[in-house]
Amino acid sequence: MALWLWPTAAAAYPYMALRPGGQALSGPTDGELSALHFNPAAIRLYPGSQIMAVAGVNSYLGSYQRSTPLPAGFTPGVTTPTAADPANIAWVNPDAMAAASWDLRTDAVTLGFGFYTPHMDFTNYSPGQSGLDLTKLPTRYHLVSAQTYSLWGTVAVALRLRPWFYFGGAFNVSYTRSQQLFYRDLDPNYHDNFSCGSAPENCERWENRLAVETDVANFGYGFSAGALFVPLEDRLFIGLSYVSPLLTPRGDEVGLSGLPDRTTWQSTPGTVGSDGCVGSTPGARLTRGELAPSCGSALLSIAFPHVIYLGVRGKRALYNWSRYTPHSVELTAWARLMIPPRPGTELNLEKRIFPQGLLALPLSLQTAVAVTLGVREHFRVLTLGEELLYESPRTDPTAVSPANLEGHKLDFSLAMRLHLRRQLSFLLTVGATYVFFAPDAGTRYQAGDAQTCRAADYDISSVSCQLTQIGWAVPQAPGSYQLVIAHGVAGFELNL
Repeated sequence: MALWLWPTAAAAYPYMALRPGGQALSGPTDGELSALHFNPAAIRLYPGSQIMAVAGVNSYLGSYQRSTPLPAGFTPGVTTPTAADPANIAWVNPDAMAAASWDLRTDAVTLGFGFYTPHMDFTNYSPGQSGLDLTKLPTRYHLVSAQTYSLWGTVAVALRLRPWFYFGGAFNVSYTRSQQLFYRDLDPNYHDNFSCGSAPENCERWENRLAVETDVANFGYGFSAGALFVPLEDRLFIGLSYVSPLLTPRGDEVGLSGLPDRTTWQSTPGTVGSDGCVGSTPGARLTRGELAPSCGSALLSIAFPHVIYLGVRGKRALYNWSRYTPHSVELTAWARLMIPPRPGTELNLEKRIFPQGLLALPLSLQTAVAVTLGVREHFRVLTLGEELLYESPRTDPTAVSPANLEGHKLDFSLAMRLHLRRQLSFLLTVGATYVFFAPDAGTRYQAGDAQTCRAADYDISSVSCQLTQIGWAVPQAPGSYQLVIAHGVAGFELNL
């Protein structure tokens, strides 16, 4: 059986934030409005109505130092292998949440709604996107830049069914948009669009480059459900909740699509002196070497994870307190299980501009577990919180690349709620996450599999062709990955 798929590296994937909404004073047992994500049942925990708005950033700081040299021809005019310059990791992902709730002036029902940004990725390895900026960029065959965001709106209802039992559900709707730029290296002696060439010296050559730009978007919907148990009134809380993946008529797969605004008869795509892109260019824009770009429709199939939360919170009153000591202390802990519906994504391009059509985007997503331990001190007008969070890698360590920065994560955060007035509070959370990468990060990619697959006459039963089919036959990305994520959010909460 012949193989006609084109391999590419993992495109930047919008992983869910460690704490959607960014607040450390939140979890599946807390009654603040961040519960719209963590556990919709908890918004009924406190009577009255609430309004909350917070915003902040996650600052990515670090570097990627490629361990293998750049081959001859990677940069125009350079005829010998050279050491790669470090690629700086320095970009900011925004974070925000705005929400409100109303108890309908009852003791049993609370309605809530909100908007937040649980999935964001604004990767950018290059300050510009001209050829001069990219001729030496060691990440270009995995990723140059990506702007992928998923904005969620949610409507929830929570019921107090018993004094010790609460139940809630929410409907989620999302708009997701993804814009990306990355390069591929092609062998002009073949027409299979496989990565690299028939010999190592033909790999990653600037003269054989193909620039791939995509701009796709779509809506999706999902749901959340949760329960909250209070076996000891105001002393012990246990929460359990589930957040579904985003759903579409395609099931748990969100098809982000784009169609360029152009007329095909105005030019001949892929020839010198013509431009196949007229007007705006959502969808896909492909540029081979010095040829004019050609544009067509694109469909990026992406799947969001199943998320399960389990939390416990215990509160102890301190009776010998003064104005300078807390009147109560809480111990908190929660765990999260994140289960991806499929291990990677796929990009389908219009065959008019890319005859093979399908691009496999491997990520090797895997189930990840997060656990937290926290302490909170409640003073008369101030609540302080400290929380430690660990999460296992969401992807196979060997599948790490400049487009797939995933590893073991250890986070420490400090939080504060300051009561400015009787009903108004100031919220603040700051912290830092250190990402630990495995020594073999980036080694799963093997561009030589494309050459071996050609030698096997594109036989899909061969291992090399199977790896090529699912997207692993691209340049390796080994080296030293360093990443620290400094984060913070601030805002206000109004209790009515």
